[in-house]
Amino acid sequence: RSPNPTKKSLTTYFQNTLNKKTIQSKITGHASSRIGWAFVKNADMAARLSGYVGASGGLVRESQLRATTILASERRRGYPVLTFASERMASRWSALESVLGSSACYSLQPRGGRATDMWSGKTYAPSPAYAWIRCVSGNDCYQTMLSAGVRGRAGPKFGANKDHVRLELLMGEPDFQSMLDLLRKLQSKC
Repeated sequence: RSPNPTKKSLTTYFQNTLNKKTIQSKITGHASSRIGWAFVKNADMAARLSGYVGASGGLVRESQLRATTILASERRRGYPVLTFASERMASRWSALESVLGSSACYSLQPRGGRATDMWSGKTYAPSPAYAWIRCVSGNDCYQTMLSAGVRGRAGPKFGANKDHVRLELLMGEPDFQSMLDLLRKLQSKC
């Protein structure tokens, strides 16, 4: 089996009054504004989750106000934090595609169709936080990458075959560039 997270359609977004604000705590580092959110396929399940949040005491008013203030500030500034993050991930995917895109030994998961950014309304190619790589030879891809110094997670841990490895792309720029250099060296031996 080959993992392809882009095939899973998320049809119902679990709505609460802060669904667009919750991402701010992780992006801007405002820890006191953390408010949970979830993506749910089933409308009935979304309604049940919403009821659970209410029955569990709801959301703390101070956190709601703090999240609203943070979001309003980002909105006035044109969402620079979100633009930075999406541009950084897009550039990382482009770099990965340039290294492994035409490889005879390794295949990089396709990014799938186009998506629309809920903040800016712009259409873009998805840039997931993780990249799936398949070793075309069928060898244990995790071990192949590990022996080259590239740290990933073995495919079987996520329900894929051993010829797959999952690489995390959420890291500092020096670490990402180091990983790219290691992938280039690995690719050159192909």
